[in-house]
Amino acid sequence: MTPAFYQRLPEELKRLADRIETYCGFPIEVRVKPSVNRGSLQHTPGRMWIEVTTLAANRVTIPVLCHELCHAERYFPLKIPFMQFTSPRKIINSEGVSIDAAENLDNMLEHIIVIREMKERFGFSTDSAHVVNDLSRFPTYIDPFSRRCVLLANSALIHFHFPELRPTVDELLLREGLVEVNRSYLNELESSLNSKPRMVAALVDALQVDRSEVRLRIRDVVQNCDAECSLQEALDDEGGGRDAAGIRSSAQ
Repeated sequence: MTPAFYQRLPEELKRLADRIETYCGFPIEVRVKPSVNRGSLQHTPGRMWIEVTTLAANRVTIPVLCHELCHAERYFPLKIPFMQFTSPRKIINSEGVSIDAAENLDNMLEHIIVIREMKERFGFSTDSAHVVNDLSRFPTYIDPFSRRCVLLANSALIHFHFPELRPTVDELLLREGLVEVNRSYLNELESSLNSKPRMVAALVDALQVDRSEVRLRIRDVVQNCDAECSLQEALDDEGGGRDAAGIRSSAQ
């Protein structure tokens, strides 16, 4: 890991970074990018880097590095799959900001686990600022799919980690006619936290996206490519006692 950051990490986070790098066989690069919102993990099967806003190892940067290392641990040593739509979908707002829907939604699902890891495993307090920001900007999302994505993804984070924001999201859910959809979605998530394919299925069902449009990918550092399969194949594999890591590989 980039020495300027690695040297300032608590010992437990140093051990996590070491474990990830040993598994991957390549270093974790940390880059300063002032325009990034706190932090971001970027990765391919053969490379990863973390972007942070500042070089200073302050009360913001260290939790950000912890957050992104938890993401990296899941995507690499733990081989947790991430979702992709067969035809790209976008989340778009009236300000002209467009982001990849699958990437954003998968990140939000991962946050359910990562925020818990940061608190219970590493002792960092939870921070709802990103959820508050999403909800405050909710009126700028004008198409039904984008609104549904933003509302349901944040509702899950509120359910598991930020109950103080429940009244705010409940009002939006009522306005959007999604109260029952959200209740069923959260009930399914509650019983699916040990299975990423089931978490993805719960979300895409609530979004009214056909499961046939969803694929799961796993980073394969040995072959330097991704293993991939359909969401339904991954769900069927779990039912047969196998996991999604056994799916076929495909070159990038």
